[in-house]
Amino acid sequence: MHYIDGVKTWLDDRAWQAVQSEEEERSVSTEEREIVAEAARQVWLESKDKFANALARSLAANMTDSDLAQAVAFYEGPTGSKMAKVVERVGTDMQSLYEQLEPTLIQQFHQHYCEKLPERCVLPDAS
Repeated sequence: MHYIDGVKTWLDDRAWQAVQSEEEERSVSTEEREIVAEAARQVWLESKDKFANALARSLAANMTDSDLAQAVAFYEGPTGSKMAKVVERVGTDMQSLYEQLEPTLIQQFHQHYCEKLPERCVLPDAS
């Protein structure tokens, strides 16, 4: 069900992007914030069954009944239940780490690239 929660989060994010200027974020009144949140909730209520059905069909097409039964038993047990609760937090932590490391990773990529093709190398600005 974390896939479904992820779709809801994605939808909420897209709703905010739809009302923001492409150039820069603008201030949003409390009334507009409530309208956007309510509109996102309504779209979610109208579409969540479609996502749940698609997830169920995908799982059924790719896993045997035995696989599914074992997965349910795992996620209903103490370890699976705890894991299901921390998956989103782990994803957030990994995203934060990536954002911290991104400039360094890009610099490292360019250094490796420049070793192989120095004539085409343009290092990114280090700032």
